[in-house]
Amino acid sequence: MKTIFALVAAVVCGALADAPATREPLELLVRNSTLVIDADITEEGLPTVDELGITNYRVKVRCREAVIGEAPEPDAWVTLSLATPRPTFLHKGNRCIFFLRRGTQGLPPIHQTDIWFSAQPYSLTLLVTVKSLKEPK
Repeated sequence: MKTIFALVAAVVCGALADAPATREPLELLVRNSTLVIDADITEEGLPTVDELGITNYRVKVRCREAVIGEAPEPDAWVTLSLATPRPTFLHKGNRCIFFLRRGTQGLPPIHQTDIWFSAQPYSLTLLVTVKSLKEPK
């Protein structure tokens, strides 16, 4: 299985797409992502702490839809490096939208797009907005 790396430093209350003031950061996030997936968390791995004191949470996800990019294999691991406690939405049975990038030389195969917003709790509003932002104008 491939491992998907994402880095999330803070949890945002509510969906990014819910307010007009947040649309611009969401547009930037979508533009910088080469892989955006709507996925269910099917398993939780044990957290580890790196040498900087950052906790790495691992979750296995089953991709419902690749909104941008090619879907990862059906059961892929996502690693979220957090300086905060585990967000309430990062647990087995929950649905999330992950904003990721395909790696280039020297980087993991798939990694975070943004250090703040690479994983968000699922909302239909967010999903529809992301889909509208990926369409050429």
